[in-house]
Amino acid sequence: MEQYNQRLNTFANDCTLFSLYTVIWLQYGIRIEYSAIDKMIDVALKSKVLFQGGAIFETIYNWFAKRITEKVWVTVEIYKIDMNSKKFQNLYKEQIYFGAWMRRWNKAYLEAIKKGSLTKDDIDLIADYPKVWFQHNNVVWNGYIHEPYGWLTIKLPYDVLKYAMEKEVFWTIGRSIVPQGQFSKFVSKHLREFKVFPNYTYIGNSALQTYAYKKAVAIREKYNTI
Repeated sequence: MEQYNQRLNTFANDCTLFSLYTVIWLQYGIRIEYSAIDKMIDVALKSKVLFQGGAIFETIYNWFAKRITEKVWVTVEIYKIDMNSKKFQNLYKEQIYFGAWMRRWNKAYLEAIKKGSLTKDDIDLIADYPKVWFQHNNVVWNGYIHEPYGWLTIKLPYDVLKYAMEKEVFWTIGRSIVPQGQFSKFVSKHLREFKVFPNYTYIGNSALQTYAYKKAVAIREKYNTI
């Protein structure tokens, strides 16, 4: 399945929302159609959490989590972590995807990612590029960047990501969408099972697990386009 392509949308500064939908797709196996993303962009603009010039990452992430909770009755919140921490280094190898704030998104970066990987030498070129260009949001996990603007998946070993933070190419805070409460955690668990096993069926005696499984099925039927 191809990476989401931010450039298929006519609104230029929607990297935050595309990164959030990328987290949902990669983490829970829910692929939202582009027309639904367009509608969410319109809602975000009307709600004044997205602007013509972009968005404040923390504001739009928290707003998005609230929208999920209101739409599907599964409680989620935004989890923040210092990407320099040992805990993040361990999570970087697990099935948790993080929106990352790129502070120097510029021509040197766009040229470097064409080869499918980033090195420390590339980071030096990006950091030293004479024009900052823009701040940008993409998704990192397990040695990769998922780039919504270039619809690419690029190798990014943790030591290179750490170096990029030292050079102020990336900001240090990563954000992900996580469930809150036992029911929501069970829904998340079932969605993750569906991601790996499309014909997955819950077999067990737990009433709460059964209810959560049915909720996961309903979410996939309503929103998933894979």
